[in-house]
Amino acid sequence: MAYKLWHVSDDSGAMVTSEITERPLTRAHLIDSDSYILELYNAVYIWQGKSSSTKEKYAGMKIAKDFVRNNNKPAGTSVSRLPQGTEDSTFKSFFDGFYAHIKEDFGDGPQTSSAAQDMSGVAAQQVKAKELMFDKLGPLDQVTKTVYFVEADFHTLTPITDEREQGKFFAESCYVVHL
Repeated sequence: MAYKLWHVSDDSGAMVTSEITERPLTRAHLIDSDSYILELYNAVYIWQGKSSSTKEKYAGMKIAKDFVRNNNKPAGTSVSRLPQGTEDSTFKSFFDGFYAHIKEDFGDGPQTSSAAQDMSGVAAQQVKAKELMFDKLGPLDQVTKTVYFVEADFHTLTPITDEREQGKFFAESCYVVHL
């Protein structure tokens, strides 16, 4: 899926917008003192760090609206402002490390607690499923795969050729994996 992350900052004294091309995107790319624009096919998110300046926040909104107008985005493209801490699941799905690791088990009792699960049984099932899949596929060095992104028209398949994007799947998007 074609997406871009833009960094909006006035740290140098002038408003500067620069594209972040490093992949995969991580939560560490979002600095609290700046604003960012995540440009998707039919949505644009403006993430505003809690310490970003008012000028950066306004510039981010203006630039995002200009993206929609100047890049022939489809009708109905949404522009959403996301102050830090209010990110939705779609936005978070584009960044590794956005979700905190679970440190406590909040099960309602011994039947729902993860400690009560037979983990060796679960692991054995996963190993068996993996073996069956690899038996069906054959030697891994001979398996070829192509991953396609299904475009919004649901008829166009766009191959994902960037190796950095292989294995990355985003919320509310459709993919076809051909083995």
